[in-house]
Amino acid sequence: MTVPGNLDRAPAGADAGDIQARLMLVTLCLIWGLTWPMMKIALNEIPPFSMRTLTAGIGALVLIAICIVKRRSLRVPVGKAWVHVVVASLLNMVGFTVLSAFAQIAAATSRVAILTYAMPIWAMLLTWVILRERPTRIQGVALALCVLGLGVLIRPLATTGIPLGLLLAIGSGFSWAAGTVYVKWARIDADPMGVASWQVTIAFFIIGACLCTSTLLTPTGCSPSPLPASPATRSPMPCGSRSCAGSVRSLRRSASSAFRSSACSPAC
Repeated sequence: MTVPGNLDRAPAGADAGDIQARLMLVTLCLIWGLTWPMMKIALNEIPPFSMRTLTAGIGALVLIAICIVKRRSLRVPVGKAWVHVVVASLLNMVGFTVLSAFAQIAAATSRVAILTYAMPIWAMLLTWVILRERPTRIQGVALALCVLGLGVLIRPLATTGIPLGLLLAIGSGFSWAAGTVYVKWARIDADPMGVASWQVTIAFFIIGACLCTSTLLTPTGCSPSPLPASPATRSPMPCGSRSCAGSVRSLRRSASSAFRSSACSPAC
């Protein structure tokens, strides 16, 4: 026999849980949004590879600690599963985080954030092609509106060619979407928390290797900006000599040299 009073409490408890979930979602969005201007400020002092190596290392330690405390399994089956984890790490972590960091140096933070979060567009298209999940009519309309919005955002800047920073932001969002779809396609037989921990750990070593390589390839005595900044984000950089200034200009002409110089500090 059901007590009538319990019927009144059930909807109230469900409503309370729903409100709590919504508040947590809003809090998450605010924190996530704040990370973009914070990252922009950090990049004024810390080169992209250095910053991303540090954040990946901290993230890996935190995730592994959570797995240990929660007694979640870190075991991944030997063989093909590890290949999937590495590929997912390259797409979800390395590509997304590194490209977004370099994009913020070369373009305005607001545009970079919007273009990066165009990820659902790429995810929907990749899901349609790879997983054969046909979008619904509403999803199709939403996709068209998103593409239209991106066109409005990019068109004013495309009169003299699309800036490199925007291309990097688009690449960041695409890499994120590809990683998300890949994980779903791969169906890795392991604890999702453990898989996430290994993805971040692998990213730490890969980005760290990029940091070490860029440090070895960068000439000593000069610390140029990793990428040519857009007019909205450009700031004067003092240089101690004419030769250093010439090196900065030459490095800015070459994207590859710019990436190699990313391990240096932003002033010389």
